[in-house]
Amino acid sequence: MARKIRFPLRMKNGAEVRTLDELKENFDLESVLGYFTDGKLQTWLADRYYDEKAEAVAGLSLNMPDLNARLCAILEVEYRAAEGSTNIKEIQRRQEKLRILSALTDSRDILDNIDNVARTQNELNRILKNKPEKVYLYGEMFGIPLSSDNVCYIGIGSKMPSIALERNTGLNDYSNKGISFKNIDLGDNLVKLADQLYKDKKYKEAFPILLKLATNGDKNNQARVGWMYETGNGVDKDYSKAVEWYTKAAEQGVAWAQNNLGWLYRKGLGVSQDYVKAVEWYRKAAEQGNSDSQNRLGFMYDNGYGIEKDKTKAVEWYRKAANQGHDTAQCNLAWMYENGQGIIKDLVEAAKWYRKAADQGNKTAQCNLGNCYADGKGVNCNYTEAAKWYRKAAEQGNKNAQYNLGNCYADGKGVNCNYTEAAKWYEKASEQGHIDAKNRLADLYYEGNGVSRDYNKAAKLYQIAAASKNYYAMYKLGGMYINGKGLAKDIEKGASMIIEAANHNNENAINYLGFSILGFQMEFNERLIGLISQESEVNAAKRNLKALKNEFESKDVFKLIKKAAEAGNDKAQFLVATIYEDPEDKIRNAESIKWLKLSAAQGCEEAKLGLELKGINLQ
Repeated sequence: MARKIRFPLRMKNGAEVRTLDELKENFDLESVLGYFTDGKLQTWLADRYYDEKAEAVAGLSLNMPDLNARLCAILEVEYRAAEGSTNIKEIQRRQEKLRILSALTDSRDILDNIDNVARTQNELNRILKNKPEKVYLYGEMFGIPLSSDNVCYIGIGSKMPSIALERNTGLNDYSNKGISFKNIDLGDNLVKLADQLYKDKKYKEAFPILLKLATNGDKNNQARVGWMYETGNGVDKDYSKAVEWYTKAAEQGVAWAQNNLGWLYRKGLGVSQDYVKAVEWYRKAAEQGNSDSQNRLGFMYDNGYGIEKDKTKAVEWYRKAANQGHDTAQCNLAWMYENGQGIIKDLVEAAKWYRKAADQGNKTAQCNLGNCYADGKGVNCNYTEAAKWYRKAAEQGNKNAQYNLGNCYADGKGVNCNYTEAAKWYEKASEQGHIDAKNRLADLYYEGNGVSRDYNKAAKLYQIAAASKNYYAMYKLGGMYINGKGLAKDIEKGASMIIEAANHNNENAINYLGFSILGFQMEFNERLIGLISQESEVNAAKRNLKALKNEFESKDVFKLIKKAAEAGNDKAQFLVATIYEDPEDKIRNAESIKWLKLSAAQGCEEAKLGLELKGINLQ
């Protein structure tokens, strides 16, 4: 014979009672009345061999006025009059509700909160008066009041219930009042909520909703999901997923998704870099009038990326975007006019388009418009206007504008001369890697203008610039090595740097080298003339001449001249030959002739004459 399973009675406090003592300990009249109504109390007693009590319960009926008291007496618990007001009909209603819901779910969370399950609108309204945190909805449609805040509505049943919001409200209004929904058919309300959350930049809240809509084929939200994956807004950044969702939207014709997909192909983000594919998607969006893609397609034609270079077509696409107010395209079109690329050079048109972009806050255009005013290109030269536009761009972080504004302050053009302000703007540009700004800032530290004189800081800045093959910095650094300012004295190293700068046509280095050679030659000739005029005895003259050459050979500047000679400077080569000349020393004299020949071969007339006097053929 199969063993009978004895079911427990579940009380309001959650206790599951299996004995009479447990029932007494956890007794609540409402639960017991419920079990009496559906017959389970009698069965429970009989299963536990409380036969007399089971028979007594069987003899009771719902219409007895003292039903509650009799039940308490049978079960041997104290009857409290306050509990006697329990509504039997309400209990029956609850039991019926419990029976229906038990067939749908075995969730204790729902079954233990049966009083918070609404099957009709009236029932929902009654439940909300008790300010519950959760309400379970079982039915087709419910109107949700905005006045009952901090409630989570949860749908139950095989078909999700629908909701109606108050007029002129959206899910975002409900969300702001702490009202949320789970397993509810939100219908159009979901789309409206997604739109609102996205516009309010509440991306983390919006993402799961947008993803759901995108998964269901909504092309605009596919594009949004792609953007969120690309930028990392509301979800971890993932370029591969961005490409996936942009592609879905782009194939459905969403222009801005096509544009962004083209960008990812161009940059090789989330997909192998492919300029041809980038052009393909840019063109699709551009032909729909997307100004960003029109500008980008122009850029691809401009540079020959993914398509044959065509400056004329670049201008054509830049203009389409520029006419729509796209500031970058306006700046690009201005540059084409300024440089005569793909169109006839027209500085007035260039300035006009730079201004359009600059007025929109485009920092590159602001800087370039400043250049137009500084150089009088397409507009009348006006340093005050130049400084104004440089400042606008500089304050937005444009390093070229910061450098140019620094120059305005250093040179007193368009603003009062102020080295402190110049240093400030040079510093900002320098921090962004602007090499000329590093040089100008180094000059201020070297001279102590606008900042405390600091050779060490000047040297560090020149070194950074020189490492980038900036020949002005090499020239300055060379001088600091030669003079031992801010750096350990190293004449040969300094000379090498000055010569390299001179060989790359740096005027400062060329002048420095030229003056050094000229000064050395003039001083030597002056001393030599004085020596000849003072000394009549031949041997003494020779000795003094040798001493004079030794003296000049030991000068720091001779090391510079020797380096210049080695680098091919004909004047320096002639001077080295002059110093080395010594008929009594074959080695030095041979060295002198070598330098004379090198100098003469480069056309130095003094060297040619020297060889002729020695009877030496240049060949």
